[in-house]
Amino acid sequence: MPMGYDIGAVGVTATTTSTMAASLLTTTAANKPNCSITAVWSQIGGNAMTTAGGGYFMGSTWQTVGVQTTTTTPNKKNFLNAAASTLAVALAANGAVGTGTQNVRIAVGFAQTGGTGFWMAANPDMALTLPQGGTVNGYADFISRTATASMLQNLTVEFSEQ
Repeated sequence: MPMGYDIGAVGVTATTTSTMAASLLTTTAANKPNCSITAVWSQIGGNAMTTAGGGYFMGSTWQTVGVQTTTTTPNKKNFLNAAASTLAVALAANGAVGTGTQNVRIAVGFAQTGGTGFWMAANPDMALTLPQGGTVNGYADFISRTATASMLQNLTVEFSEQ
């Protein structure tokens, strides 16, 4: 039976207008369950909500994996679940995105005036599934870009392990 988790992060988009910033990196571990990303939310909050413009938050896989330094602990959707095996890094200061060929797997647009962007897998087969073992196949990262620099961004990525 799959177990559900989420990763939430609050951070600031790139300090330069219309520049990509790493927001969240995820990877699986050897001999641990697969990770299936099932839903993603992104929104701008705080004082920036009066600034017109838009942005996007996209999940990608890469030819070469990124760097994760400080991990964050995913939240359990059911408190009786075991701890998540998937590793996550929130915010650009704690890692660097992959390099080489980028394959965009999930794209979420949002308004800088406070509108929430949302993506959800239509069925379990449409989830972005990261096989166990990390490396290129078990790794994805999420990058954000906004029309205005230094926007306060709220992110949530929901996933299951099985």
